[in-house]
Amino acid sequence: MFLEKLKKEVDDNLTNDQFGVEELAKNIGMSRSQLHRKLNTATGQSVSQFIREYRLQRGMELLKEGQLNAAEVADRIGFGSATYFNKCFNEYYGYPPGEVKNKLSENAVETKAFEPLKAQPVPQPKKNLYLQFAAGAVLLLIIGVVYFNSKQRVALDRNDKSIAILPFKNLSEDQRTEYFSEGVIEAIRTSLAQVGELRVISRTSVEQYRESAKSSREIARELGFAALLEGSVQRDNNKVRIDVRLVDGESEGQVWAKSYDRELKDVFAIQSEIAQSVVDELNAKLSPEEKSLLSKTDTDNSKAYDLYLKAIYEYRTYSNKGAHNSIALLKEAIALDSNYARAYAFLANSYIGLASIWGAELSALEALKKGKPFIDKALSLDPNLDEAHMLMGFYKLYNDWDFEGAESEYKLGIVSNHSDALALYADYLNFVRRHVGGRRSLQRPAVIVIASRLRPHTGVALRDFPLRFEFL
Repeated sequence: MFLEKLKKEVDDNLTNDQFGVEELAKNIGMSRSQLHRKLNTATGQSVSQFIREYRLQRGMELLKEGQLNAAEVADRIGFGSATYFNKCFNEYYGYPPGEVKNKLSENAVETKAFEPLKAQPVPQPKKNLYLQFAAGAVLLLIIGVVYFNSKQRVALDRNDKSIAILPFKNLSEDQRTEYFSEGVIEAIRTSLAQVGELRVISRTSVEQYRESAKSSREIARELGFAALLEGSVQRDNNKVRIDVRLVDGESEGQVWAKSYDRELKDVFAIQSEIAQSVVDELNAKLSPEEKSLLSKTDTDNSKAYDLYLKAIYEYRTYSNKGAHNSIALLKEAIALDSNYARAYAFLANSYIGLASIWGAELSALEALKKGKPFIDKALSLDPNLDEAHMLMGFYKLYNDWDFEGAESEYKLGIVSNHSDALALYADYLNFVRRHVGGRRSLQRPAVIVIASRLRPHTGVALRDFPLRFEFL
């Protein structure tokens, strides 16, 4: 009876992402401590764990019905962020929400066996066909779903200046600040990737270790990287605490560690200091240009930066709603800092995303047309902005059908080792059948991961590409 009463209260407030321990205790007429003791005795759970897991169970029910996608389910069960829902769901069930349909089919009476694609001749390029491809498969490269093939391991080299930045723990009381923690990591990773002597692994390759119990040595050996950067982020309004630790992947010894307790406005300085310390500890040499890049900030406005990080987080929910939220947040950021070049570039990216797998709200040409003014604006503010050149290359290829112009822009986009630009350039080289160049541009074998929501585009010869495609 007690547990049913709790479930009913959660059900009655299922869509309210503000409903938590305090509200549940108040609604059933108990103090927080009383509720915790009684629930812990009955189930061994904390109250917040009970609420979260019950919501996840309701989410599973909705996913099994098959009427809603993961982002819509997250909204229906009170998860403020689809990304946070995906993370919690994966931890609880052992696979992401997108796999529910596959799991159900595996348990069906008749299961269709997977048949690998057979090589077929590549059809002659047709503009409309490849625009469809651009709106689907290729755009997934822009959102960062390309990662290096972790199955092709390399032996650890003690002289190898390589580093994997593991997901930082978000210790903030408000879990909706997860976007900030992710943004800090990405900023550090982006800074380090610009250092020529360093080898920095992509974000998606380390995501599998977010809640892993594996040792530092095991992770380093699996990834083939010499050093690991671990840490945590705790934010409380305008205060932020960031703890970081650089670990030797072979000995598991701590190489360097530091805690930063600062005002939120100092986050740019913290990110630069961490990147510089890692470079120093790994004995990497910096060119004058690289030194400048390590200390460079895209904006001095911490509120605009916070909105930008929220926009990226929303966009990576890979939903129509997330793309629109990203656009709204970026417009707010630009209102605070009209010279925020990277915000304009990501705004263009978000508009282009509306022609992708999130419901194809716009046609490819419509999306490119909406994004183009913001690409132009970004380049007018920062002529060297990698992300803007990457998007301009994409525009020239799929809107203008200008192959030479696209390649020139892609080459400008990869100067700073921008991972998404590298991926798109590799895709371009494969697209024009310069396959060896495509592999070399990534400097190692690559895996292009395409979300299961992508519907196949008839005639696109993915099977002929010398890269391995995995459908999640």
